Amino acid sequence: MEILEAYERTLDAADDLRAEGIDVRITPSESGPAQGVDALPRDKWVTIEFFITTEEQAATINERADELGWSGISFDVSGTEGPREWEVDWSFRATGVPNSDGWSEARTWVEDAITGKR
Repeated sequence: MEILEAYERTLDAADDLRAEGIDVRITPSESGPAQGVDALPRDKWVTIEFFITTEEQAATINERADELGWSGISFDVSGTEGPREWEVDWSFRATGVPNSDGWSEARTWVEDAITGKR
């Protein structure tokens, strides 16, 4: 999968989550170092913030990120008691190979840490 196709799929996933009633905000990002030729172009870097009101919404966001991961798309995630974030920036990768190197577990760990379950 090409990096720009993966980028569009990720933005589409955010739009789908918005359509499901989650407050989604997408803002430009300039964080991090420049990357190699296969990296997402810097002018495409964004932070996607999800302002959740329920644990179910948080779970839905993580499920959608897992779906992207299984299609070979990965990126950094973060969050606080308020918004959750997908960092579509220097960390963004599109290998086309299902992501089985612990990203789903990492997202679950982050969510548990945010909600005090860890």
